[in-house]
Amino acid sequence: MPASTARLALADPDLASAYRILRPGQDGGLKVTVERAQTGNPAAETAACVIIRTGYGASWDGFRASEWCKEAAAQGYALGEYEYGQIYYRYEVAFNALGDQELQQQWALHWMSQAAKHGIVQADFALIRANALGEGVTANKDLALFYLQEARKRLREAKQAAGYDISCQMLPDYYAARYGIGEAQDIDRARTALQQAAEQECWVAQMIIASLYHYGADGFPQDFNAAVFYTNRAARLEVAYAYGQSPEGWQP
Repeated sequence: MPASTARLALADPDLASAYRILRPGQDGGLKVTVERAQTGNPAAETAACVIIRTGYGASWDGFRASEWCKEAAAQGYALGEYEYGQIYYRYEVAFNALGDQELQQQWALHWMSQAAKHGIVQADFALIRANALGEGVTANKDLALFYLQEARKRLREAKQAAGYDISCQMLPDYYAARYGIGEAQDIDRARTALQQAAEQECWVAQMIIASLYHYGADGFPQDFNAAVFYTNRAARLEVAYAYGQSPEGWQP
């Protein structure tokens, strides 16, 4: 977790209290979160965006989520930049009216690049894929390798600081094997690394697995129930991350 995210969220008792009463499908914690967001607190703006976008602690609303993420990103709040990039990257409802997938990809990369500059490793993951596949940019394996190395460096430093194996430690191995970055492409090895990352409670890995189950790709059978399971599991972790908290009952 970026230190700045943790410090800002944990220093705000109202925001911490809001997290404790969040429940999937209920709006209990939303009111307190939005009240803090309305004061211009970027951590609260990001948290409001995430719970509304995932529907984990609020009713789902893509337009409303995008507005809160936009406010946080405009303040240079790293996690807000990442989440705003996520909304563009997934072509969610707030931007479907653009009708231009390439433009949406370019805006996604803009905000992901900003987040990566500010230390968000999840943004590095998005930029690895974008440069490997040429999503919104000309495909560039060298640049994909750069972001892969950045991700590994950030995760190594975080592990050293924490003193234990941290979430997403195996995810760079997935990207390297899946997209053939710095090594031969190996879908089987990529799948193993992805599953290991998911079991480390890496929400990015869980989101990827949800998508692979949904479409039945990369050796994952099409299984909509499994897709929903991993989507909900990822949402729980992503929300906790936005609040600077650990999910109840989860230990690193």
